[in-house]
Amino acid sequence: MSTEVPLKIRMDIRDQWDSPKSSVQKSVDALAQKLGHKVTPHIEWPALWNELKDGYPEKGTFVSTVARLIVAWYERLLWRLQSEMFPDWTEKLLSVLVAAAPTRLNIESSSPPHTQPYTTWRTTTKSFYLGIPKVAPPSQAQFVTSLDKDFENLFASPDSGSAIEHEEGRADVTVEDTPPAPVANQAQPQPQPLPLPDENSAIRRLPVIDAIPQPTELFRNNAPYYLVVETGGCPIRVQSSHEPSLELLAAYINKWGRTNTRDSSKVRQFQPPVSTHLL
Repeated sequence: MSTEVPLKIRMDIRDQWDSPKSSVQKSVDALAQKLGHKVTPHIEWPALWNELKDGYPEKGTFVSTVARLIVAWYERLLWRLQSEMFPDWTEKLLSVLVAAAPTRLNIESSSPPHTQPYTTWRTTTKSFYLGIPKVAPPSQAQFVTSLDKDFENLFASPDSGSAIEHEEGRADVTVEDTPPAPVANQAQPQPQPLPLPDENSAIRRLPVIDAIPQPTELFRNNAPYYLVVETGGCPIRVQSSHEPSLELLAAYINKWGRTNTRDSSKVRQFQPPVSTHLL
């Protein structure tokens, strides 16, 4: 690998991935302690870098971005196991992992039409799979939402074998031309909604240091943006790192701002910014 990936990436792999003190290894150990079963992350770094390098002109963000996704993957699975809302799913997972020991999480690049990272369970290799597409990485909130959906359907996807078994079991079933008439006044079973995760679960603890992007990337694409309001008289000065938000705010104030008729200075109660300002 020493001749196939840049030196900066090799150093980041050493510090942010292989080190026992890294956030990745800590999240792996935390899940293993709860699960009683270690899921080892595995990456072919030269192959992954070769596939995704066009999206990372700054090499220093590559390993940290991958580490952020992996830490989120382990922490979200750990949250699901700690929750009391998914007992049947947890039993299914445990039964699968017992038969699959030792277990790996294989991280690879994914191809279109996937536009965000996704995870599946592969029965052929008895391992988890996390695909990372060749697009800008998602925000933490977007990735967590995607993970919740993927984990919920982990054993119902075609790759897990469940859908295949369903199709095979349905092959010998004869479908009648006319469905039986429903019985009058018979209560129809209603589908039970899936339990929803706690909306505040993702913010009950601070993120690990490796999951936070570097300062130049921290608020470039993801809300919340920097929004600074300076008060202490008139005018009120608003500064933001997101110009479209300032333009929308200015348009809103221009639309609804009114002159205070009781103010002898005849100054408008809301003074729209003269111009936007980027931090």
